[in-house]
Amino acid sequence: MDAWPTADLEWEGGISGTIRSSMVGIGDSAGLTVFGTAGTMWVDNPLAPQHGASVTVETESGRETIEVERSSTYLHQLVAFRDAVREEASFPTTAADAVASMEIVDACYVAAGMEPCPTYPD
Repeated sequence: MDAWPTADLEWEGGISGTIRSSMVGIGDSAGLTVFGTAGTMWVDNPLAPQHGASVTVETESGRETIEVERSSTYLHQLVAFRDAVREEASFPTTAADAVASMEIVDACYVAAGMEPCPTYPD
């Protein structure tokens, strides 16, 4: 389950999607591909953009590649935290978002016939 999971997801309004992922490394690269009704998006190296990364979007009107700033994802997390504390800026994600994400992960474990991750008391 952890190495090569696949999950079919459904959202309100009839929107659906499939996630296929792998935590089994093939060289030093990581990528993300999103197929949509209007086109495809490829993200090269979303986990460590400080080593170079890009986003390519292809639609019927063409293809565009954008080189991403070479800074770590950790830096962006720290900047968002700083802005939330100092400037009372809204944080990009909430505790409810984290809980919803883990509910999806737990559902994937159960669907694979496994026990979900343990919970710990507050």
